Amino acid sequence: MKALATGILALVLLAEPASGEPGRVETSASLYVRADTDHTTVVSPRARVRTRVGDERSHLDVVYAVDAWTSASIDVRTAASPTVREQRDELGFGLDRAWSWGRVALGYRLSHEVDYLSNSTAVSVEADALQRTITLSASAFAGGDVVGRAGDESFHRTLGYGGLHLGYAHVLTRTTILQAGLELRGQHGYLASPYRWVSLGGGGTCAHAVGLCIPEQHPDRRVRMAGVARIRQALARRWSLGAGYRLYGDSWGVLGHTGLFDVRMMPAPALTLGLEGRGYTQGAAEFYRVAYPEAPAQGWVTRDRELSSMWNVRAGVLADGRWTLARGIVLMAGALVAGSTYGYRGFIGLERVAALEVTGSIGVSL
Repeated sequence: MKALATGILALVLLAEPASGEPGRVETSASLYVRADTDHTTVVSPRARVRTRVGDERSHLDVVYAVDAWTSASIDVRTAASPTVREQRDELGFGLDRAWSWGRVALGYRLSHEVDYLSNSTAVSVEADALQRTITLSASAFAGGDVVGRAGDESFHRTLGYGGLHLGYAHVLTRTTILQAGLELRGQHGYLASPYRWVSLGGGGTCAHAVGLCIPEQHPDRRVRMAGVARIRQALARRWSLGAGYRLYGDSWGVLGHTGLFDVRMMPAPALTLGLEGRGYTQGAAEFYRVAYPEAPAQGWVTRDRELSSMWNVRAGVLADGRWTLARGIVLMAGALVAGSTYGYRGFIGLERVAALEVTGSIGVSL
């Protein structure tokens, strides 16, 4: 509750232009709700304020978000635990300044829940070239987490991470835009879950297991790399089509492929409607096993379904509007409804999960 009060106070204080000078302030709020067939529900409200700092080229962002989730998922049930209810509070700050050649931004994020504390910082630079038909971007981030376990004050682990993202956007023609990006991320420290247990010599789970159950153990280092390319083509004055591909790989042997597709249309100047789809497939991590007859030589064991061979299909519809009211006030509103299906090719106790996601947002620019 202290973090909630601090976040609300910051938003209120920043709702006035700096130094009382004329300026624009943008405020927005959104609500995300997700429910799936694995008995997990997530409710995430989010509030954001963006205000001018000094002149019109500098702005400050303050974001406050909450993730409140309730779960009796397969992970909870196989650990013989009751339904779990937790809340995560997040407060973020961002400062950016525009220049004649591009933009520079700094950011900080603090996230807290009963058994997890996370701090991270980021810096990014964007530069325009060839009469602003090309935009180059680079960002670096680093952070550190403290991992605990509810009900166990002696459990204390740390995790550090950092990475770099490079981006490229090119206006090829008046109707075609190409985007590409590359991200490298490294992690070191505790990368397992303190709540997952692995059965050795049993039936693959720790629910009524005959064998021995031990805590999940992952390697303490992981390097991830992902590359993405997207293209958007205007088909007519009010229609556009987008498509993309993402390749992911990491040092644990996971290799993933993502296909992206979307259609946008503008039935009115202030309204955008869209349809989007995504398909994903990946192979399992090198040390992942459906079941462990005995402890592997290296000692790495897992019950993380995200490390199994899996696939995901997602489709959604969206609407976004932006209307100018009296005295230059701009009202923004949007909605997204999406359905997902996840399939697990080798995970005992769970073969498929269906999920429904609903997001609504509203904002005002003064």
